[in-house]
Amino acid sequence: MSAQMFDTQGNSEIVENRRIQQYLKDGWTFSKPAKVEKPKPTKAKKVPTTINEEPAEATVYQAEATAEVIKPTNKEK
Repeated sequence: MSAQMFDTQGNSEIVENRRIQQYLKDGWTFSKPAKVEKPKPTKAKKVPTTINEEPAEATVYQAEATAEVIKPTNKEK
């Protein structure tokens, strides 16, 4: 004979009669726990923002690009 057993987190398992005593010793029960404990999500804490009085300098990067035409256009034919 088999029995359905539950652990403290609400997980269930079908257990054969020979293994029921071991499961009971490990903390399993025959009834589902009334309330399954789930970790509560934590709220993000607000971090105060500070405003710098001097603006940061903008950095502009320029790079040269070269291109090579592989296929001739209609004008070059």
